[in-house]
Amino acid sequence: MVEPDPAAASPTSGRPAPTRGLLEGMRVVEVALLAPDALGMHLADLGAEVIKVEEPGRGDYVRLVGRGPGEEVSPLHFLWNRGKRSVILDLRVAEAAAAFRELVAVSDVVVEGLRPGALARRGLGPDQLQRVNPRLVFASLSGFGQTGPYRDLPSHGVGFDAYAGLADPVPGPEGWPSMPGGYTQVGILAGPLYAAMAVLAGVIRARATGEGCVLDVAESDCAVDWQTLRLVRETAARARDLQSEVQDRAVLNASAENVRYQSYATADGRHVMLMPMAAPGCRRRSSNARCDSCPTQRSSTRTDSPRPAAPCAC
Repeated sequence: MVEPDPAAASPTSGRPAPTRGLLEGMRVVEVALLAPDALGMHLADLGAEVIKVEEPGRGDYVRLVGRGPGEEVSPLHFLWNRGKRSVILDLRVAEAAAAFRELVAVSDVVVEGLRPGALARRGLGPDQLQRVNPRLVFASLSGFGQTGPYRDLPSHGVGFDAYAGLADPVPGPEGWPSMPGGYTQVGILAGPLYAAMAVLAGVIRARATGEGCVLDVAESDCAVDWQTLRLVRETAARARDLQSEVQDRAVLNASAENVRYQSYATADGRHVMLMPMAAPGCRRRSSNARCDSCPTQRSSTRTDSPRPAAPCAC
């Protein structure tokens, strides 16, 4: 994070004085690997003091994931671990575990971004740590959560999205199904964001009541929730007894039925999305003339739609 320049504002300059981090005074102890690091990243970005506990030797091996030629450290490390402090503790050793408890005693949050129950197996689970600090917010961020049949199933990245129905296989060069490429993974981004929101709610409650809490966030669940709109539409489509996949997709993809919110091919072989939703923008586009591509006009010539023709909606 970039520190504000005290000289950039003064009481007489009329410019707002620099502000401190919104979460200044909040201390977070993070024990995490890979994508769950992003939970601490969000909190550090907002000004919290995030202390990352790493094991001796390689530490968080996100430093090694995705390194390019000549890179000593992965860009993912700089992304997800920015703004944090780091301490080396082997939590399997009694002395290190005792030092960890001392740190937790003066902290607000513990982030567990490992397999379910990893800290509990070292005697550092939420029950043990909340005896040391009753106000502690213990947040676990994992692939499939702390309970359920998939609890102990190892998975990463695209696995969460496949579970959520967001990563359908695509045909490979020889027709074999393969993983989709070139898309933004959802679970590993949504999970830390949802967990950060839950942590803030937990800290607010702890400061008001003196009672901590235990949070369980699954990246797979967050990936499912990220497509809530699609699920609602799909449920509505099934309720209307639409049988064919073609009809389902026509209902689910509302933009395909609405020329005013649509992608168009361009002369250079790419695409542009136009969204003239307000009436003035539509009138400029159509010049108040008959719009042959408007859904209300073209419906009179379509054989697959029972809708009657109507005045141009553009």
